[in-house]
Amino acid sequence: FLFVFNSTDGSQIKFQWKASQDLEKDKKFNKQLIDAIFQYILPGVIKKVSKQLKFTYNNTVKIGHCSITKAGIEFDTKGWLFSKSNFIPWSRVEFNIENGDLVVKDKFSTKIKTALSLREVDNAFILQFLQETMN
Repeated sequence: FLFVFNSTDGSQIKFQWKASQDLEKDKKFNKQLIDAIFQYILPGVIKKVSKQLKFTYNNTVKIGHCSITKAGIEFDTKGWLFSKSNFIPWSRVEFNIENGDLVVKDKFSTKIKTALSLREVDNAFILQFLQETMN
């Protein structure tokens, strides 16, 4: 199990442990940690990012290769020869978690999508919660 939190000043908090023989005990501990994260850490992170986005209409926050704006999510997709810029308004964004990635896609266009590794991309997980504050 691995949970990592990075602050804007570069400091990091890391929770990491290996499963023991008692899998039920590990599951219970994992659930308690997730509940604590949702209760104490996640609201502050979402509040901070949404405040940055609401400050001005043109403000952007980078999460991985995506630019998050008050209006929606922007990202580039690479083709064989060219890259294409994509924009999905918050009202059309849909999220799925697949194989450790947060898949961001347009509800109405199956071709417009991208994936962010939940393990490698800081704050990727909060995108789905930001959607609630942006609509």
